[in-house]
Amino acid sequence: MSSSWKAFADFPSAYASAIIGPDGAVWGKKGHWNASAKENVKLTVPEEGERVSCGGQVFRMCNYIKPLPEIAWGNKGRKWFSPEQAEAERKAAVERARKKREEQKRQREIELGIVHDAIPTSKEGEKKEEADKKHGLGANLSPREVRETEDESKTKMKDPANKEVKELGSGFDKYGLPTKMPDKVRERYAGMQADDEEDEEDKSLGVWFGTKKKGRYCIVIKEVRTPQCTLAAIGPAVWRAQLISEVWEFAKRISESVQKKAWDVMIDFKSCKGAVICGRQYGEVWGTSGKWTPSQYQTKHWTDLAAMETKRGIGKFNPCGELMFMATRTDQGVYFDENNANVLIVCPVVKASILCYGNITKEQEMQEEVKRLAKEVMEQGY
Repeated sequence: MSSSWKAFADFPSAYASAIIGPDGAVWGKKGHWNASAKENVKLTVPEEGERVSCGGQVFRMCNYIKPLPEIAWGNKGRKWFSPEQAEAERKAAVERARKKREEQKRQREIELGIVHDAIPTSKEGEKKEEADKKHGLGANLSPREVRETEDESKTKMKDPANKEVKELGSGFDKYGLPTKMPDKVRERYAGMQADDEEDEEDKSLGVWFGTKKKGRYCIVIKEVRTPQCTLAAIGPAVWRAQLISEVWEFAKRISESVQKKAWDVMIDFKSCKGAVICGRQYGEVWGTSGKWTPSQYQTKHWTDLAAMETKRGIGKFNPCGELMFMATRTDQGVYFDENNANVLIVCPVVKASILCYGNITKEQEMQEEVKRLAKEVMEQGY
């Protein structure tokens, strides 16, 4: 990945991918991404069950991952699988995952001293059933008897008057694990619990998933708020889990790279009502001050006006946040609202742009604060 994330990330599992701005503009793309601006705008705001088109392909959107039988056709390497083969592969993968979980659980219980590693048998070569009887492991119980035994134990545990429950509660936590255990074991278990909670949280992180009718291809869409953009990637349906992971990790990386600039700390204007620092090329917001929240389109538009790179909207009132300011030809980047009560100051720098607004009586103080911040930004190469 290059120094600028706008050069775009190379998702190994994707055929084509793009970073899309709120107005449908493509900031960067990989592969054969031929969706129109209108299609890109629809991709940024998908709806449940909606069919969206992307360069001639139609996907049905959902915010959850469907099971593989409904997405039977797929490409894995150079081999094409039929629906029956894909179903068999899915069942085998589920069985492998189940066995792995059981083995991990058993190893964890062994470390905690809850179960023994092996069932002891006599030297005379007793049969397994006789060994189970000898050691009280409940041999020769029917499934119904096992269920009844489990139900009785659950009812017994729920009874607050039960002495065994009180004794268990004093030495065990809510997961049934001993409170007195080695620190290393507890740290390991705490880490596993944190991973489980993180996995559950990831299910509601706004990742949208779409599939074609035959299920060969899928599209993954992830909204990013810092900077304000949308990631979209198309790839094989059987690799959907890997593709979602790649898109999600990339979204976290670009958010962290923008937040590391710590513009929120730098924008500490005393005289204005609200301030924003954004990227000059695309208008993506890097940091804000106050409750002023202009959109990315508005920050880009006013930056271009102040830099005299556009004539659109000149001579008219243009919105910026909740207010309207008159766009005039000025090289100072100073604009006034309808009642001349508030002033908007726009200062494009090299790679960034500073916008702030406040009372017209504090225009001079705002100008000085903007110049001071612009100097600091330029010293850092922005």
